[in-house]
Amino acid sequence: MNGPAQPLGYDILYFWASWCGPCKMSGRSLDRFEVEHGLTDKIRRINVDEHPRLVSQWYVTAIPALLIVSDGEVRWRWSGTFRGSQLRRALEDCRLSDLSATLNPAAGSMLGPGERQFDYHSNAQERA
Repeated sequence: MNGPAQPLGYDILYFWASWCGPCKMSGRSLDRFEVEHGLTDKIRRINVDEHPRLVSQWYVTAIPALLIVSDGEVRWRWSGTFRGSQLRRALEDCRLSDLSATLNPAAGSMLGPGERQFDYHSNAQERA
């Protein structure tokens, strides 16, 4: 198993629908990622048709959508199909961000709400 070296301090929210073709592709990638990394208790699958209030609460505007959440704050967001490697890099980036804030509290305190989110859309091709 290629699980995380330390317990994962995040929840992963996966928004999907049964009628969504890209959701089926991404869902299979997420299933493999979940098993390979031992994250069965960290991934929450949310059917958008059954839970419209959660869709609204988390500002999901397109599916499939994947969010990494810590303490009620979105740390990373992705809409569209994805690969497990993208999720792995996002989790690593979130950990590095946390480590940096721990080692340099002054830098962490300068960040405002939402500024800790990562935008993989801008360079998705080069990171894929």
